[in-house]
Amino acid sequence: MDYTFYRKDVVCDDQIFSVQKRGIEQLMSHFGMIGTLGQVFLPHVEMEVLSAVPVIDEGTVRFRWRVKYVSFLRLLTNPRLLRFDYRVQNLSWFDGYSVLTVDGNGDVFKVTLQKMQQDEQKSLITSTTEKLKEKLAPKTVNT
Repeated sequence: MDYTFYRKDVVCDDQIFSVQKRGIEQLMSHFGMIGTLGQVFLPHVEMEVLSAVPVIDEGTVRFRWRVKYVSFLRLLTNPRLLRFDYRVQNLSWFDGYSVLTVDGNGDVFKVTLQKMQQDEQKSLITSTTEKLKEKLAPKTVNT
C-alpha cells in the first residue's frame, strides 16, 4: 500500500473499531493489523471501492467501499463454498464510508472510517413506501 500521500502527523479516526491513531507509523500498523487479522480469520476476504468523490470546497475525498468475505463457520456449514466460482457469487459483505481530509499540499492529514448503517436506509425506504401507500389508498369514512 502506498503511504506517500499521508502526512507524518496524520490522524485516523476509526469509528468501526472505536480507536484513534496518530502518526503515519500507527496508521500503517493499524491497517496492517486489520489486513492480517482478516487473512487469518476469514478464508476469503476482498475489498472494493464503490465510489470516490472529491469535494473540493471542503478539501475532502469521500469513499464508499465494500468488504466481501466468507467466515469459517459459514464455510463449514456450506461445503459448496469450497468451490471458488460458487464462493465468489455468494459472499457476505458490509459497506463502509471513509473521508480523507486533504491539506493545501495534497497530503491527507485526517482519515475517518465509518461502517454504513444499512438498517437506516431500509427504514427510510419503508417510511417512504408507507407514506406513498397512505396517499394512494382510498380513505374510508365510518358511517
